[in-house]
Formats: sequence, C-alpha cells, structure tokens
Amino acid sequence: MSRFTARAKELFSAVKTGDPIARLDRSVDAETLWPGTLEQAAEYAASILRSFFFDGFIVPYRTLGVCDQQIIKKCHGLAVFHLLRDGLNSPTANGNGVLITRLPDGKWSGASAILIDNNTPFPSGVDVMDVVLVINDKHAMDTLMDDTVAVSKCLTVAPGAIPQSETQTSQSLHGPPDQAQVWSYAKSKGELVEFDLGSIVIREEATQNETFYGIAGISRREILSGQVKTPSIRNHLSSTVDQLDKQTGSLSGLPRPGRCPGDCRVKVASNKN
Repeated sequence: MSRFTARAKELFSAVKTGDPIARLDRSVDAETLWPGTLEQAAEYAASILRSFFFDGFIVPYRTLGVCDQQIIKKCHGLAVFHLLRDGLNSPTANGNGVLITRLPDGKWSGASAILIDNNTPFPSGVDVMDVVLVINDKHAMDTLMDDTVAVSKCLTVAPGAIPQSETQTSQSLHGPPDQAQVWSYAKSKGELVEFDLGSIVIREEATQNETFYGIAGISRREILSGQVKTPSIRNHLSSTVDQLDKQTGSLSGLPRPGRCPGDCRVKVASNKN
C-alpha cells in the first residue's frame, strides 16, 4: 500500500466519524498561536509545507489531494503562515509566518518573519487556517521584499493547482492558474478552504528578524537577498524545502505530522469570577 493510499484511507475513515483529521486533531489555547519568535514561525511553516506537499488534505467532494512538489521546484519564493480568528465572534483573522526566496544559485534564503493583516471575513466554522503562497515570478518576489505589501494592489493571486491523485498531473479546482503571479493554498482541520487571499497585507516583523539574526535594523530585503548569514540553529524549514527540491519522497528532516496551527481546535477560555 502506497503512503498516499494509506493516508487516504486514514482521512476517509476519520470523515465517517465527523472529524476529517481525528488522528491529528489537538486543542490549544489561542495564545499559543499568537505571533512569537521567528524560530517558532519557521517550525510552523515547515509543518504546513509538509501537510500540503507530503501528507495531503481533503478537497471538495471528499477526494484526497496533495500539492505537486514540482510547484516548489519551479517557484521563486514562498510565504507560509497561519491566520487566527481575532476573537470568538470576530469575522476577521490575522496571522504571522515566514517569507523565503530562491537565490540566484538555486539555494533558499534565510527566513524573514512576517505579519499578516486580513480584512476579509473568515469562513464560518474556521478558527485557524494554514496558508501557502507560491510566488511564481521574479517581479512578484521583488515586490514582496518591500516592508509592507497590499497583495491585491500589487500582484495577481489565484487558487493553486491540485492534482486529484498520485498519478494525475496538477489541475486547478478553480480553473487554470498559469497566469497568476501568486498561487494560494489554504486549509483548516485537514480540509481545503476557499478564501480570498488577495486582500491580505504582508508586513515585515522587524523585531523578530533583528532578534533572530542579531543585527539591529536588518531589513527583509537584506535577509531575502542572501546578504545575511543564517544562524546555525537547527530547524525543519530548511530541510523541508530541500526535500521538496530533491523530490525523492523522503520524509527525512521533516517535522512530525499533525503540528500545523490549522490542525488545532482553539480552546474557548472559561470565565472566572
């Protein structure tokens, strides 16, 4: 039995019980998903990439999809983050994550911490969402190196391509995305989510970048252009994107499954009198 088939059976079995990721589900306090260190954001990003490009997720009509790793091999950069509903009854959500780019020598840059502002109403029943933005051209990547970027005003965004099985080629559920500068992928609790990501604003998290790299005033552009040496701190993000580039199917160096923010159920704080 292939890894893809085994994962499909696992997810479909969970669907019957009403919980599409019963094996992965865990409850956390909202505070644990608030913006933290760059190192923490990089670990979350690695887990999110694993879930999209290795483990798979449920797409409409209860089929199993997994993003084509070839997408990563061809892209110019990635923004990986999670969005968290601002409050129990809030219609909006904001988040944080990392931005990385492919350098001229083909290697990946260090990660730059980012904050996400979003004014689009969050889908009903969704508290946390994992998101990957695949940057498809150099102009788009150059634009995202600015300190603050209103995505819809600068770039074209379309839902990314998703193959229906291991043997099929990538095809978008929403039409061909070939002309878009950025492809977007979003999911929550193991299921693909339709959400307009063009309205988000990506801001630099300068404080966390300064703390991680140990350089006062370091800019996002300096980090993403490869001018700054990445601290020798072990994290799964670099090894995950390396495995995606190699496309060997190996899970070596990847984080454990089920660690995505979007796999979590957010606990509601109890009132104490």
